[in-house]
Amino acid sequence: MGAKLIRRLILLITLIISGLFLDSYKHAYILHGDTLGYYLYLPTTFIYQSHKSITELPADRQIDPAVIASLVNLKRLNQPTPKGYVLNQYTYGVALLETPFFFLAHAYEKARGLPANGYSWTYQYALKLCTLFYTFLGLLLVYKILRRYYTPTDSLLGVVLLFLGTNLFWFTLHQVGMAHNLLFLEYAALIYFTIRLHERPGALLFAAVGFVAGLITITRPTDIICLLIPLLYNLYDKPSLRAKLQMLKDHWPKIILGAATFVLPVIPQMLYWKMLSGSYVYYSYGEQQFFWNSPKIIEGLFYPTNGWLAYSPLMIFSIVGIFLYRRIKTWAWCLWILFPAYVYIIYSWYCYNYINGLGSRPMIHLYPLLAIPLTAFIAMLRERAMWLKVTGGAVIVLLTAVSLSYCIQQAKGLLNTPDSNIVFNMQTLFKMRLLYNDMVTYDIATVQPDKATVTKVASLGRLNFDDSLSDRYRPEPANPGGHFYEMHEDEYLPDVLSAVYSSKYGARWIRCAGRFMYYNCPSTIRHRIVLEIKRGDQAIKAYYVDIDNKIGAPYYRSDKEVVRLDHCRENIWDEVFFFVKLPPQLRDGDVVRCFPWNAPRINLCVDDLSIELYK
Repeated sequence: MGAKLIRRLILLITLIISGLFLDSYKHAYILHGDTLGYYLYLPTTFIYQSHKSITELPADRQIDPAVIASLVNLKRLNQPTPKGYVLNQYTYGVALLETPFFFLAHAYEKARGLPANGYSWTYQYALKLCTLFYTFLGLLLVYKILRRYYTPTDSLLGVVLLFLGTNLFWFTLHQVGMAHNLLFLEYAALIYFTIRLHERPGALLFAAVGFVAGLITITRPTDIICLLIPLLYNLYDKPSLRAKLQMLKDHWPKIILGAATFVLPVIPQMLYWKMLSGSYVYYSYGEQQFFWNSPKIIEGLFYPTNGWLAYSPLMIFSIVGIFLYRRIKTWAWCLWILFPAYVYIIYSWYCYNYINGLGSRPMIHLYPLLAIPLTAFIAMLRERAMWLKVTGGAVIVLLTAVSLSYCIQQAKGLLNTPDSNIVFNMQTLFKMRLLYNDMVTYDIATVQPDKATVTKVASLGRLNFDDSLSDRYRPEPANPGGHFYEMHEDEYLPDVLSAVYSSKYGARWIRCAGRFMYYNCPSTIRHRIVLEIKRGDQAIKAYYVDIDNKIGAPYYRSDKEVVRLDHCRENIWDEVFFFVKLPPQLRDGDVVRCFPWNAPRINLCVDDLSIELYK
């Protein structure tokens, strides 16, 4: 098979995978959270002229209530400036690149006689197109960069794997409107112009490098570290260092030009800060801060709670490629200095796992740079013996499939990476249906035994609420004489079922269970059933499992519905239970407690709490 045919086949497979995903898992409303914050500058500037009151919108423009609610939340999260205004905590760099697509949507709405309010579906489709367009440009630039060092086939493979095998795929086709894809393009442009600049150091290229670096900085201010790319490019030994210093000396007037173009995109943001805060430089993130003395690097890179390599495992080969000195020589110092420094910065942020996404989002910015060592690894592998090629290729395909599987699972609601755990991820890998035990494992990171493989050896206690006259006790229609307990919104914790543990039964598992029913589905915070082990007044261990999404979830395979992690069935009774292995610190005489926890403060009906021992 010829190389050109192989490349066409690679592109065809990529388009098919992308098209099928895009068609099957359409993302709904996107104007909330970070996406709304970045975009907000456009309707505020060109429709409402309301920079001093960004969270207030007119009531007569048919604006979706979800947008209003998100704006109220933004106002709640942002503290007033010294001048008393609530400004947009996000910088305007993303909105700047979104501007052409905003005007296209606005013109379409005007021409069709639609509300043209800046927030309708037309504008959201424009943002989706914006993300696709700029990501495609970024991938094209990455390919042009890679072609300077590698063959066309290796370069195409590097680009395709960067797209299909990482969370770039997710943020391109599903969770659109974020800053990361635009920064992916901007970093690609900075690298491309840096290479061109060192080949022919003209004034226009100095200006381009400065402007792109300024655009990156104003898109995400901590990414000012991108300036290391033109400074460290083509440095790998002492002679190259002397050559770089001489180049800087020879072209200092052009460097000043680059510095001027760097400042150019920053000026509007400084004027905005000055207008609303009184200062040209203003920290708009309030109490959100960096913890420079305690970065969470291991957690940010590897942990299943949204870690980078946990959900883009293919990029481990990019890290390996960083050490292939001869193949990445011109980028050696840049990779060896910039990559660790960047990792240190992003994982010093207070929210190091960067919730709201699949995998560590800020790492996408460096993908144009990391594509170079990734492709170096591919080129190295291609030159090895056949068995190594086959083995390495199989591993690459497997890791790409793992990343795509996570994308599909999260799009289907079967995964929520910021709250996941390694036990759940391994248990559900490549599964496209969740069963009851999977959902319990998601909550407590413990593999649940099949009910047919365990035997009950003792019942430590049961609470059926049949022996009280409390006004919170309700009669059971299906059980004459029986009652259940109705927790009201003002009750956080009800009566607790307690029992004393004894090792005489030779048990291996504790089972905590209850029957529950609720009238209204909670939004994000759920009711929970808790198993707690206490010794005197000291809590030794506690486990809790969400109640609401377990009601009606199939224990065995069901082809009738795909149960999501946010599964909700109102007004039906069901048993919710879970097993935990006896913790090693458990002692005779310890108290085991089972109780519901009304975390969302929404009415919950409770019956038949039980604590049992199994082996």
